[in-house]
Amino acid sequence: KTNNAMNFIIIDEENADKGLKNGDYYMVITIPEDFSKNAASMMNSNPEKMQLQYATNPGYNYISSKLSESAIKEIKANIISEVTTTYTNAVFASIAELGDGLGQASDGTEKLLAGMSSLDDGAGLITDKLNVVADSSQTLYQGSRKLGVGQLDNGINSLSDGIDKAAAGTHQLQAGSE
Repeated sequence: KTNNAMNFIIIDEENADKGLKNGDYYMVITIPEDFSKNAASMMNSNPEKMQLQYATNPGYNYISSKLSESAIKEIKANIISEVTTTYTNAVFASIAELGDGLGQASDGTEKLLAGMSSLDDGAGLITDKLNVVADSSQTLYQGSRKLGVGQLDNGINSLSDGIDKAAAGTHQLQAGSE
């Protein structure tokens, strides 16, 4: 539309065909409906071919037909250039997006490493506190032995045995008095 090298007129297919037959136009270029979709497929593994359709007026002279053919070649070259530019921009945009994603992944990895370091510090603190508890329980055990807790425990067991025997003897006395 914006190419000033030729006088492009954008019209519908019916009027284009009439104008070509009447001699109003040297050439009609038809852009198929799937042209943009095919151009967008360049990023796919199996891109579709972009094809312009054109027709020339056979009533014009040889020079006009050669100019029309030359014009269609230039139009095709311009379209290929535009599609290539668009494709390249899309590829670079994808690369930039990938770079952003990798940066975010790197930030996440750093946070994960910092969290793991905090977890390791916490585990070390728990280990230290458990060692203090173990040492304290050992000290408590040794202190209780010094205080005679073992002898007290033996005395309590003897007392308990004596109470059991006394209860049994009381029970025998009761049974015998009846």
